[in-house]
Parts: sequence; structure tokens; C-alpha cells
Amino acid sequence: MEYELNHREIPVAVLELASGLGKTIVKNIVSAPNIERLPLGVLTHGSSEIDPIRIGNWIDERSIPKERSGLERIIERLGLPYPNQLLLDSLSLSLYDQYWMRPAGSEIAWRDVNFFQNEFSSDLGDALLGDVEDIEGRTFVSPDASSSGFLPKRWIIRDGKRILMKGGKFPYFQEPQNERVASRVMKLLGIERARYDLEFIRGKAYSLCETFVDSETDFVSAYYIADMFHNMPFDGSKAFDLFLGRCEEKGIRGAREAMDRIFVSDFILFNTDRHFNNFGAIRDAVTLEWKGFSPIFDTGNCLWNEHATEIIRTDTIGDA
Repeated sequence: MEYELNHREIPVAVLELASGLGKTIVKNIVSAPNIERLPLGVLTHGSSEIDPIRIGNWIDERSIPKERSGLERIIERLGLPYPNQLLLDSLSLSLYDQYWMRPAGSEIAWRDVNFFQNEFSSDLGDALLGDVEDIEGRTFVSPDASSSGFLPKRWIIRDGKRILMKGGKFPYFQEPQNERVASRVMKLLGIERARYDLEFIRGKAYSLCETFVDSETDFVSAYYIADMFHNMPFDGSKAFDLFLGRCEEKGIRGAREAMDRIFVSDFILFNTDRHFNNFGAIRDAVTLEWKGFSPIFDTGNCLWNEHATEIIRTDTIGDA
């Protein structure tokens, strides 16, 4: 089967997909009419050729991880061959960027389906959070099919805003409260951050955060900016230097200052989960010009998350 990868209204590549290795894979690149609009990191390093493995990994990273709670039941009940089939059924649309895929030859238009300007089904989010038992016959075209990470989460529309609702994990379910506290602390420090609110639904805490991307921008994670598919350093400081170098090459201004703000806030909040996929930069999806760094987000693993209160001591900070 062939799918057309698009960036907003612009065709980028035609991919031949096949089944293998427990997922849908990219078997062949049929054509690539707009190389400059390809997702970062999918070209063979140092060339203008698309690497099928890299673009396959990009699609895989875009899918719900198979470890997500509730996903296995959905896949089994719907009789889907692989988890990333949900992504293809949702045209690979996301609320993080403007990339999407449609069957080759289809006349589906971006303006009619993108989730920034159109409604989307809540059925997949309901099923993932266990709010519905009968999933047959429901519509799963949703940005939830392209939400990464392992925590329970879903997208909702409230007052016209696209909001990510994210829960916590056993045993303390602390992450939503941490996101709210971290958001308030960074506001007091004058650090640009994503705003998190807190809501309790049937006794469970959820953080709520409006997307910081709109229908004309892309969020590009540091992982792809640094081209981490190519010789990723195991040494953290070398990986950081590589990332700053890549930002300079691409003309992304303010990278070092943005990283300083991330390091300071993570230190103050004792955040233990900062990695190259939860920070990055914002790009204009029309002109491809870099607009700057994204606000700081995804700080739920702070404040001694997953530690019982009785073992938290001031002297543990130096041992972290």
C-alpha cells in the first residue's frame, strides 16, 4: 500500500508501506517531490536521500507506544494488526505539527481534516482511559493516535482550545500535581513555560495543558534537531554540545539561553526526566523559518516523584 506524506497542503513524499517486525514499516520511497519539507532527521546523514528506516522510525515515534495502558485491549477488540494502524487510520495527524499521511491518490484535503481547525472524535481517548467498554463501531480518528509517552492521556476541545489531559502513574499518581506546581514556580521565576492546570475527574488527578502549536507551526524535538539517528553520543555533555552545534547550523537562535533556563528550572524542581524528546524548537510551517524555542513542558517527574515522603531528605539532593 502507498501513502502520501504531506506537510499541510504540500506533498512531501510517497511511501510504500508493508507489514513486518510487528508493525507497519516503510518498504520503499516511491517519490520525494519536496525534500526540503521532509521531517528533520529522516535523510541519510550527509545526503539528500530519504532513509526508509529513519522515516519508518519517525512514523513509529509518532504512534502510541504499545506499553500505553488500555491500548492492548483496543487493538485486540478492533482486530487491528499493529498499534500504529491507529495512526494511519487517523491520517497520522497530530497537534504537535502539520505533517499527515493519506492513501496515495486520495483527494482528502488538509483544511478539511487537520485537528487544529476541525473537530475530532473523543472515542479513542475515552477507550484509553477506560471510560467506555463497548468500543466496536466507534470512531477513532483522533490526535490521541499520535500522542507519545506512557502516561494515560487524551486530547480534548474546551472553549475552542486543544488541551492535553494527562494522568499519573501508580502508586502515587503525583505527576499532574507536579506539573501544576512546576508551572507556578516557573511563572514566579519569569521562565517561559507551558501553563498547566489541575482537574480531578472521578477522584483522579489530571493536568491540563493547551497546545503551544497552531495550524501554522511545527514543534520539532531536540532529538530530530540534533539528528540523533546519526552517531548519537552516549556522553550527556557531548550530546548537549552536538545539539547546540546543530542549532547554530540551522539558525535556531537562543539555544544556549533556552537550555540554561531548562537546567535551572529542572535543578530547582528536582526534575529527573529531561531528555531530547521533551524539549525543542518551534518552526513556521509555511516559511520553514525557526521562530525560537518551545516553552518548557513535561516536568511531571519533579519534586521527588515516586519517592515515599518518609525517605525524602534534604541531603538526597547532592546524591541525585
